Amino acid sequence: MIATLADGRQVQGRYRLVTTLTDHRTDPAERLIRLYHERWVRHEVAWSERSSRKEGRLMSVT
Repeated sequence: MIATLADGRQVQGRYRLVTTLTDHRTDPAERLIRLYHERWVRHEVAWSERSSRKEGRLMSVT
């Protein structure tokens, strides 16, 4: 699999994803990888907002 990083570089490698979704027709690996990445991006934004509020700073995400 080839993945494109945020800076545009491409890396190639093999990855193993453990999941309970077992039908490759309804849940192809590429889709699961993309959704997993989106989940962690959202998690990082939420964590940053929480940390900012705790420290009394205002953070804007665009």
